[in-house]
Amino acid sequence: MTTTPDYTARGKSLYCFRVRLLFTVTESFTIPGRGIVLLPELRPVGEEKFNVGDRLKLRLPNGEEELVHIGGLELFKPTNGPCQLAVILLGKSKEEVPPRTEVWSVQVNLENPDGSSWE
Repeated sequence: MTTTPDYTARGKSLYCFRVRLLFTVTESFTIPGRGIVLLPELRPVGEEKFNVGDRLKLRLPNGEEELVHIGGLELFKPTNGPCQLAVILLGKSKEEVPPRTEVWSVQVNLENPDGSSWE
């Protein structure tokens, strides 16, 4: 588990802990009206649970990072293979989440490291 703090999020400081690397995007596709589906599948470990609205951190191949919310969790069945649990992101395009993007689970503290809140 990585516990290195990151300070990110579109002009606001969030004190985030990257908990674990969930997967690295190999491909994605768009479901019109639903969002972008990221592959490979999400595989929870132990008692880990993920819900729509949970935050994830994307680390793009160029090093940029962004917090996003899970827009959907769907089971899908490839032609050859078992069912898979896929993450859907809303408001993103395939170009914004290219292959080799790392998807991390995060814990977010809504205070800055100095204890002040940004809300």
